Amino acid sequence: VCGKPVRERTTFVVETPGGERLQACCPHCGFLLLGRQAEVTSVLAVDFIHGHMVNALQATFLIEPDLRLCCVPTVLCFASRGDAERFRAGFGGELLGFDEAYRHLSGLHQL
Repeated sequence: VCGKPVRERTTFVVETPGGERLQACCPHCGFLLLGRQAEVTSVLAVDFIHGHMVNALQATFLIEPDLRLCCVPTVLCFASRGDAERFRAGFGGELLGFDEAYRHLSGLHQL
């Protein structure tokens, strides 16, 4: 979406009914990419701490921590709400579920 390389630790993947696998560099761009798709079959993201792919619909997202990795605002994915809360304790930010994060970014960008 932004043209930056896809990083292992922040990858966001949208799969379409036609089997296309679209990748974004980070959850921020992933939500923008998702907003451009009429239909999707799955939405995956990499857990920032553990590095494994998770179902983004069940993840917790940290918005605007005091850490800049890729795009602004920074959005990080966590499989565990507890991990996200501990990370937020050190780096600040706002914790949101998938739908809340999507709405938040929709308010910042036209999706």
